[in-house]
Amino acid sequence: MTRVKICGMMRPQDVEASSDADYLGFVVNTGTRRSLTIEKARELMSTCSVPRVVVVTDTDAEALSELVSALEPEVLQISAAVSEGMLKKVKDDTGCELWAVVHVGNGNEEARVRMVKDVADAVVFDTYSPAGGGAGAAHDWSASSRLKTITKSRPAILAGGLDSDNVECAIRAVDPFAVDVSSGVEVNGAKDPGRIRDFIRKVRRCH
Repeated sequence: MTRVKICGMMRPQDVEASSDADYLGFVVNTGTRRSLTIEKARELMSTCSVPRVVVVTDTDAEALSELVSALEPEVLQISAAVSEGMLKKVKDDTGCELWAVVHVGNGNEEARVRMVKDVADAVVFDTYSPAGGGAGAAHDWSASSRLKTITKSRPAILAGGLDSDNVECAIRAVDPFAVDVSSGVEVNGAKDPGRIRDFIRKVRRCH
């Protein structure tokens, strides 16, 4: 069964509305619109009843280890293009489940997948943007399907421009371990309970 991650929790009502998802994502210290401080992330994560994913763009291993120690997430998702050595250090230092993002469309996807697949616990395929991803745009799912064959036993997670209208097609195209949505379940920049319910329902009925 394809899992669901709802990312970009910003308010207590977002966490409550997303309680039927399999993972909730908390963006921390990225400087983006949905970014939370450590204090705010800790507050929201304390109300969460499903596995919590802290999403970061920091490339400093020591800072990430401190962040994991402070928030104790079930998963750390690194959305920056970091080295294999850095991934290994963070994993060794924290013992936290680690998801590494590969941005599809920037031209070096295959090399990135081969680099991270033996260290990360899962590989996230997100759409490339100059800002590094998180742009709410879809990419060529056939590219993610091809890249998924390289991950072998590592779970593949599909992100980028998903919503309740296209997620079933995306699942059929890629057959990912999980789908990751943020802007696709928002209205005017805020999580919408109805859209969240509809997205989860569409994913569940694929199986």
